[in-house]
Amino acid sequence: MSAPFEPGSALAWMEIDPDGLRVHRATVETIEHTAAGRWSVTTDHGTATVDGTGVGSVAVPLDPDIEADLYIYGDGYLVSPTSLGVEDSAQEDTSLERGDDLGFD
Repeated sequence: MSAPFEPGSALAWMEIDPDGLRVHRATVETIEHTAAGRWSVTTDHGTATVDGTGVGSVAVPLDPDIEADLYIYGDGYLVSPTSLGVEDSAQEDTSLERGDDLGFD
């Protein structure tokens, strides 16, 4: 099985931010096979475990969309949440009670 990255290659590194998610361009320093289908990747932003396709919890391969966003918005750009969380959507659903007339007749 070949490694999903090579030293010197770039990937997207994600960090949790209080306002969303920050996306950085990271450079692979080392990569080591650790288990069946798992790789330990050390970058200039930290170390992550990825699968055979290069996807992990904080590291993913650069695709054209991420590349474009890094070019347009710069390294460390912020991705803000765009949908309601589970708690928010549950609170919104309490406005209707079972049997309420919705006026569809």
